[in-house]
Order: sequence, then C-alpha cells, then structure tokens
Amino acid sequence: MAIMDDIKILNRRVSQRSPINIFKRTTPDISGVNTMSIEHLDTRGDEFRVPLGFIHIGSYHIHRDKGPMVGSTHSTKKHDILIPLNEEAANKVRKYLGFNPYPNNDYENFQPQSSNTNNNTNNGGGTY
Repeated sequence: MAIMDDIKILNRRVSQRSPINIFKRTTPDISGVNTMSIEHLDTRGDEFRVPLGFIHIGSYHIHRDKGPMVGSTHSTKKHDILIPLNEEAANKVRKYLGFNPYPNNDYENFQPQSSNTNNNTNNGGGTY
C-alpha cells in the first residue's frame, strides 16, 4: 500500500471536529464560485466565531446569500453562521464572493449581493 493510500484511510478516520486536522484539505474548493457556496475551507480559530461567541476551529463554507457557515459543505440541516473576528477574515469572505457583504465593516450583519438572488437554493443552515 502506498503512503497516499494510508493517508486517505487515516483521513477518513479523523473526525471533522477533531483538533487533528493535518490531513485536511487546506486549499479551498473554488471550482464552484458561481454556485451557491464555496466549500471545503478550514480555519484554525483566528478568523470566525459563532453567534453565541465561541471561536470556530475547523471546516466551514461560504454561502453566497448567508455568508460563512459551519461545516465544509452546505446542507439542509441547521448549522450556525460564522461572524468574522477581524478585517482579514472579512476580506477573505469578500474575495471569495466578489462583493462586500459587510458594509461599514458590520460583521454581525451579512448582506447578500442583492435581494434578487437565485432561488435554486436549499434553505438549510443560518441558525443562531
């Protein structure tokens, strides 16, 4: 068995919530920039918090209409939005989306690009 096969097997065994994420993808999947979310992003805890104030460490995705959210992919299950902790994190969101969803640097209130958004979305996530 090759070393890459061993890593793939080990990667499947490591929980998404595990602090051991050395085998996780560190580059974002931006192949779907024109889709509803940019997926498979990771943070080490210096970029986002959940609405209750806890720092988020681990995988996240950026939904075009809802902003950064917990979990590597968007789903119909409820999952928290993420609030940027600083300008650097907000700029990352701006860069991936191609617009400024935080007017006046108000990180608490994500603003979608327009109210005329594509309705071909599942309505998962976005809970407080």
